[in-house]
Amino acid sequence: AWRTAAFGLYGFTQFTKSGFLEHAKKFREEDMQIRLDGKNCLVTGANSGIGFATAEGLASQLELNFAVNVAATYTLTELVMPLLEKAAADARVITVASGGMYTEPLNKDLQFSEGNFDGTQQYARNKRIQVAFTEWWAEKYKGVGFYSMHPGWADTPGVAKSLPGLSEKLSGNLRTNDEGADTVIWLALQPKEKLSSGAFYFDRAEAPKHLKFAGTAESHSQINSIVDSIRSICGLPAL
Repeated sequence: AWRTAAFGLYGFTQFTKSGFLEHAKKFREEDMQIRLDGKNCLVTGANSGIGFATAEGLASQLELNFAVNVAATYTLTELVMPLLEKAAADARVITVASGGMYTEPLNKDLQFSEGNFDGTQQYARNKRIQVAFTEWWAEKYKGVGFYSMHPGWADTPGVAKSLPGLSEKLSGNLRTNDEGADTVIWLALQPKEKLSSGAFYFDRAEAPKHLKFAGTAESHSQINSIVDSIRSICGLPAL
C-alpha cells in the first residue's frame, strides 16, 4: 500500500505532461540533431501491453501479459544478439518499461498462477522484470548498450481502456505520443559513452529504479533464476 501511494504521488508530479514540460526546460536541442547512418537499434517492450492484461492464456498456455512483455521481449532480444554483436560498435537495445514497476519487486510467479489475477499488478511485475533483465543483459553483452526507460503517462487508447479512472482524472495533463516517445529517440541518438548500460532512463536522464523504502531493490538478486525460468518457458537452451 505504501509503494502504491508513493508511486501515485511521484507519478502525478513527474510522469504527467506538466512533469514533461518542466523537465524539457533542461533538454538540449542539439541532442536530437544527430544522424542515424550506421546505427543499429532494437526497441522492445512498448507499453501497449497493458491493453492485453488478462488471465486468458494464449494457445501456447502463456498468460498474455507475460507473453507480450516478458517472453516475446526476452526471446526477440536474445535471437538478434548475434546480429547486434556483429553490427557497429554503437549498437544498442532500448526496452520501453513503465513507472508501474515501482510498485512491484521481482516475483518468481511469472504467470500470476498464485492468488487472484490482477492485470495491472501483472503488468507492473512484467515491467519490473524488463528493468532487471536490462541490467542482466548489460553484464552479459559488454559490446552492446542496454537501456530501459519510462515514457511517462501518455494519452493512448491503451491507457484510456485499461485505466479509465486515471485517464479521466488526468484529462488534459497526459503526455502526447511525441512526448512519450522523446526519451526513446534520445536514447537511440546519444553516443554510448554518454549513457550507462543497464540503467533506467526517464525524460532524457538516468532515473532511480526503486522508490525509497519500497523494499524492491533486494529482489533483483533473483534475476538469474528468473532468466532460467523464462528460457525454459520460451524453449531456449539453458545457459
